[in-house]
Amino acid sequence: MLLSANRAVAVLGAWLATLGGGWFIVGPTVSALWKAAGASATGTPIGSEAKQVAEQFGFFTGVGALVVFFAALALGRFTVVGVREARYAEQAAAEPATVGAAETSTTQPMARPAAPAGATATGPGPARGRYSRPPEPGDQRVAGSPRSGSGGEASR
Repeated sequence: MLLSANRAVAVLGAWLATLGGGWFIVGPTVSALWKAAGASATGTPIGSEAKQVAEQFGFFTGVGALVVFFAALALGRFTVVGVREARYAEQAAAEPATVGAAETSTTQPMARPAAPAGATATGPGPARGRYSRPPEPGDQRVAGSPRSGSGGEASR
């Protein structure tokens, strides 16, 4: 889920994490159903009542609750479309010819829409695209970039 570049795959990973966390919570109880003696498959806890409660929370219920919590955070983040994504989609729908234009970014692999008339190349605002930012001195230039300076060849 952390390494995914695709939203659908990340949502699948979040759902799998949710199911795994749920199994940590209900697993010891359900495992008693397939044992002949009716004891949990995880074994019988030993020690005082406080140690038994700490073991159940530390190894099963507490861990499962944390996994479900973080999976729910990820699932909520991946299923909601943010304002930036919505603006980018609106802009792409409004100008379909310029979204896949030959202009490339200096550091990002994503194509940027052309700037509207009157906008500066380094001016802020949502009209410049989601991944736009002014180039920094340490940025590596991309071949064919209009800012590369030497006729489209990468300068270093």
